Amino acid sequence: MNSNWRNRPTTIEQISPSVNYLIGIDESGSANLKQVQMSKQLGMEPADSERHFTIIACVINNNDLKPSQDIIMEIKNKYWKDGFFNYEGDSKRVCFHSREIRGKKNAFNPLLIDYDNFINDLSIMMENLPMKLYASHIDKWRHVNQYTNPYLPYDLCMTFVLERIVSDIKDNETCIIVLESRGKNEDKKLLDFIKKIIDSGTRYVDAKYFKKIKGVYFNPKWCKRVNDKKSYWILELADLCVYPFYKYYAHETSDQAYKTLLPKLSGYPNYIGIGLKSFP
Repeated sequence: MNSNWRNRPTTIEQISPSVNYLIGIDESGSANLKQVQMSKQLGMEPADSERHFTIIACVINNNDLKPSQDIIMEIKNKYWKDGFFNYEGDSKRVCFHSREIRGKKNAFNPLLIDYDNFINDLSIMMENLPMKLYASHIDKWRHVNQYTNPYLPYDLCMTFVLERIVSDIKDNETCIIVLESRGKNEDKKLLDFIKKIIDSGTRYVDAKYFKKIKGVYFNPKWCKRVNDKKSYWILELADLCVYPFYKYYAHETSDQAYKTLLPKLSGYPNYIGIGLKSFP
């Protein structure tokens, strides 16, 4: 692991055996409040695409990393030769990206693979993976109507997810967090926010609990060091997990993916306020 993670956003290639949990975090929807605040001024509800925002954390025990990787690679090798696909002329490791899968684009074009069987195998894969989930959702329209000075959605959702993770992890256990890199400035802003939580704690959880977080890293979809022949599957899992929860709240749709993932929420079946927090 890179010990300089606090100084600037950096990547991670290998997790230390001394760390107990690897955590991938992703989001779905817009965290921006401008559109809903403008809608409030105009006296009209915003579009659903602007109204909802969801964050999810996918937590896997260090001992389960290799078996999990094998499960993921098994399905990639089944549908693509050696798990690779030609992305606009470049051979890369197939990357499970929810939007591309739903849109049947690139590697997930039904003309290239048996799409229905793939979706079925993907569902079985997600069900079999030994992961625990923590999700947080915000209805920004209700949020701005309930509070005069509403908290930023991303900060609010991320705070809850981190609070629940460090409260669940035992005192002698540790974890690292991996997020998808978005850009130098955006990554630095998020790193500073999470560091502040780690150093100072929150209103509800003391700083001592956040010391269990031993690193916060920002990885791209593919590893450039090996010419995109490797993808960061913990980020792929977070991406696959977050949209079903976003869809459930934004469109009131409880699809098969949502039903598969629901039992993986921390505290299930009593997951409200533990593995899942909805605001306000």
